Amino acid sequence: MYQLLKDRFGEFTEQYKDATLAAIRDLPPPKDDDNAENHLKYTQKNWLSAIVGKGYEPADAWYRELSADETLGELSSHPDFHFYMESWSGSGPSPFSAQELLAYAENGSLIEKLNEFKPTKD
Repeated sequence: MYQLLKDRFGEFTEQYKDATLAAIRDLPPPKDDDNAENHLKYTQKNWLSAIVGKGYEPADAWYRELSADETLGELSSHPDFHFYMESWSGSGPSPFSAQELLAYAENGSLIEKLNEFKPTKD
């Protein structure tokens, strides 16, 4: 739905733009949440990010209002997902850059450098 709004909202009639904004406004707050009002506003801000800048001033104004509220934090890095998790494994990024690895391979010291590597206890 987010991608549909992002790609096509500008083509909607005024009636459908009004209805879309009303649907975002009428989202229910989360249940059993001590901070339900802020979480609702955060969710609304994420949905509004799909339609902001598409030529509909009421949506743009509301998005500016929510963006000015510092208690809501930054826009989600994945506003098109209601929930999003990331995970990783291993000891983090490589201690060697791609350029360093290429240089080691070219000068013949790659195996030596890799054998010298000591992983952290993370």
